[in-house]
Amino acid sequence: MASDRLKKVGGLVDLYMAEVAPDSFLKPSKFLALATALPERARDSHDSLYLAINMYIQVHDKLGEEEKMQICCAISTKKLSLERCKQLVQNSKRDSCSVVEDGRLGARLEEMQWRLQELEMACWKMQRQMAKMTKTKSSSPTVSRSLPRLCS
Repeated sequence: MASDRLKKVGGLVDLYMAEVAPDSFLKPSKFLALATALPERARDSHDSLYLAINMYIQVHDKLGEEEKMQICCAISTKKLSLERCKQLVQNSKRDSCSVVEDGRLGARLEEMQWRLQELEMACWKMQRQMAKMTKTKSSSPTVSRSLPRLCS
């Protein structure tokens, strides 16, 4: 129960960060304090955090590289969705955070693609097994019921 509440707070903080990111008077130290105020477990995903940070860095184009890196280090590529990882790779020349995340991101994306292939293979095997089971059941005189479709 407490972790659900903490995740709701994390979501609210991310929404608030997206609201204040365009404020040209918001100091980097204050924005970083917002990004790192909550424990790691407060966010299942860092997608919203990434968007808020990216917006802040785009608006505050006079930030030094050290400040950008400090802010971007609040993002964990392990908590980015596959879509956001792809976007980060595609925009690597534009995104300020990609300088920090580039090395870890490439490995993470490759790992996710490998895992996707493994899951697709497991799904294919399960579909074959289910097809065999339904053939066996339909040929037997007992009443067969339909099996739920597990993979699409």
